[in-house]
Amino acid sequence: KAYGATPRATITFSTKNNTSFPFDVIPDTGATKSIMSADILKERNIPFKRSKAVITLADSTSTMAAEGKVNLTATFGEYKADIEVIVTSSL
Repeated sequence: KAYGATPRATITFSTKNNTSFPFDVIPDTGATKSIMSADILKERNIPFKRSKAVITLADSTSTMAAEGKVNLTATFGEYKADIEVIVTSSL
């Protein structure tokens, strides 16, 4: 049985260089990390620190390759948080 569409929220992300962009995200309140597609950053010419890593997903067996990390500020309404985002091409 379907319970409706996946909930989304529009978050404004900004860099230390004041580049900002809104993006619709799927909130996961149980996640310990934030993950973003490398394409989103590349389309906006936002650099990220390259590194190779493997992310283990919530099922503890599936993995995803990471290309690096970027520090962003996430704003939702009056709330702001500085976050470290894992960058991947696997999304």
